[in-house]
Amino acid sequence: MKREGAPGPATVLAPLEMEGQRVVVARRVPGKRKRPLVVVIPGLLSAPDALLGWLVELAGAGMTAAGIEHTGVGRAAAASDFAGALDRLVNRLAGVAVSVAEALDGRYGVDPQRWGLVGISVGGWAALRAAERYDGREIASGPRAVAALLCSPGWRRVPARARAFFRPLGLDLPETAADTAVDPDRHPHLHPGDAGARGRRLAGRAVLLAAGGKDPLVPLQDVRALYEAIDRQRPQGDGPERHQLLVYPGLGHEVSLPMRRRVVSWVGWMLGA
Repeated sequence: MKREGAPGPATVLAPLEMEGQRVVVARRVPGKRKRPLVVVIPGLLSAPDALLGWLVELAGAGMTAAGIEHTGVGRAAAASDFAGALDRLVNRLAGVAVSVAEALDGRYGVDPQRWGLVGISVGGWAALRAAERYDGREIASGPRAVAALLCSPGWRRVPARARAFFRPLGLDLPETAADTAVDPDRHPHLHPGDAGARGRRLAGRAVLLAAGGKDPLVPLQDVRALYEAIDRQRPQGDGPERHQLLVYPGLGHEVSLPMRRRVVSWVGWMLGA
């Protein structure tokens, strides 16, 4: 692996600034043919090395990958209104992901008709929201494939274990932040909304949901409900591989190497890498 400008074949990393966020683009060189683009949105707990691992593996599988290095929710905002801070972050990241895809249209050998999203945890929420609301401003087809890992379709209540889980992040949440209702009017991007309506908005795309069976933040039944709502709307002629639900019984709120490799393989398949 090497930085932009070095000679010879390798995975090249190019850091960019977009929408006030640092974005890292990874691609294999030399490469003469158009390649699919995958925008990766990490979670609050994703380490920089983990994002790099995603980018390198996607690039090695024949795709151009763009990773968003977001800064999270901010301690002060999370302490005063955790649900509101997460809601705003999901909305912002969904917008940034679409803007990144549009900005890379035609650059780095990207095929604008073949692009997708991979999101982890809060990034998975953002990926789903981006796919649902996409208005086709530049890339007319929108994302063909969306992989959302370790995320439910939303929270009706902030999980009771949220305070303990987010403490390693330095987020000292007040007691009132956990086990409280999420207001669908104040927090529309965090609330799951109607599963059937969301299923109809997502069903035309290839969608993969991946969950850990022991995840303290993501109720497995909510992930299953969204998957079933999407799959019920599968267009006639689409194969079952276009809508996937992966459950890893022994995992908590974490991505394993087998999960990552399975997702990379599926995204490449759906985008024709």
